[in-house]
Amino acid sequence: MRACNLRSARAGGFTLVEVLVALALITGLTLMTFSALAPWLNLRQKVETERRLEQVKEALELAYRTNAMTAESRSDAVLQVSVAGTTYVIQSNAPGSNGICLLNETAAAALAMYFSDDPKRSLTDGASNPLCIYISRQLSQNREGVTLFYRVIAIVAPGNDGVVNAGTTFDVNTGRLTIGATSDDLGVIVNGFATQYDLFQETRRRIERVAEVYGSYFTARYLSNPARDYVVDYFVAGPFPYDAAATGGPIGTGGQWLPVSSALANLGLGPEEKTSAYESSNAIEVANQALSSALLVNGVQVQEPNSKAVALPPYTALLRARLPGPAGNYLLRVVPGNY
Repeated sequence: MRACNLRSARAGGFTLVEVLVALALITGLTLMTFSALAPWLNLRQKVETERRLEQVKEALELAYRTNAMTAESRSDAVLQVSVAGTTYVIQSNAPGSNGICLLNETAAAALAMYFSDDPKRSLTDGASNPLCIYISRQLSQNREGVTLFYRVIAIVAPGNDGVVNAGTTFDVNTGRLTIGATSDDLGVIVNGFATQYDLFQETRRRIERVAEVYGSYFTARYLSNPARDYVVDYFVAGPFPYDAAATGGPIGTGGQWLPVSSALANLGLGPEEKTSAYESSNAIEVANQALSSALLVNGVQVQEPNSKAVALPPYTALLRARLPGPAGNYLLRVVPGNY
C-alpha cells in the first residue's frame, strides 16, 4: 500500500531535471521563432518609417509653400511658418552626442494641420523613435534676372538601433544631406527652391497679364484721341495727361506705388491676376510716373518710370511684385508704350 502511494505522488509532479529540460526547449523555440521573425519585424518597421518620412515631407512641402514669403523673411537656419495667426519658429533637432534626437515639439505644433495622424506620432519612426529635422540657412540662386531665396530641410530616421550614425551629416550652408555609408539611417529632402521657382513663374505669368491688359487699355485710349502725338509721353504731359491725378487723370498714381487692385480696378482683371502667388505682401503694384526715391532691387538701382533709360512715348509704366527674401527683392515689368 505504501509503495502504491509513492508511485501516485511521483506521477502527479515533475522533477527538477524535467522542468529544466522543458525550460530549455521553450527558450530554444522562442529564440528560433524570434530569429525567424526578426527580419520580418525589421522590414515592417522600415516600411512604416518610410511612410512617415514621406508624410512629414509632404507636410513640410505644403507648409513651406503656404508660407513661402514668411519662411524667407529670415536668413538663419530656422523655418518660420504662420498658422492661424500664430508664428512658429522651427529649429533643427539634430542628434546629441549619443546620436539620439528628441521630439521636435515646435514642428509638431506648426505642422499639426498638415497631418492626418497625431502630429507627435507622425514625427517618429516605425519604432517610435523621434525623427531628426535639419534646416539649412537661407540659400539663393539667380534665375531669369531675379534672385530666388529658399532653404533646404532634411528629415532623418535613425536605424534599427535607434541611433543616428556618426556618418550621417547635414551641411546647413549648402543643404546637403549625407547618409552614413555603413548605416541603415533613412532620410528625405525638402528642397525649397522648387517651390520658390514655381511660385515665381506663376507670379511672372500674372504680372505679364497685367502688363498686357494695361498696355491694351492705354493703346485704345491713345488711338481714339485725334490730338495724339507719338513723341509725347502722355503720362506726364497734355493734352490728356494720363497720370495727372491732381487734374483728374483717368488713372493717377501720383508718383507712388499703388496696388493694381485699386489703381487698375476697372480693367477686367480677375482677383488672382492682381496679386502675386505668395501668401503675404502679395499685391502687384503699379507706378505711372517718376517716383520720389530710387528703387533698389537686390542692392542695384533700377531706373524708374519715365526716366531716360526706360521712357518710351507715348507712355511708360512700371509693375512690380514683392518676392521672398531681403527687402527690395522684386520682380519688375516695364510696360512701355511705343505706338
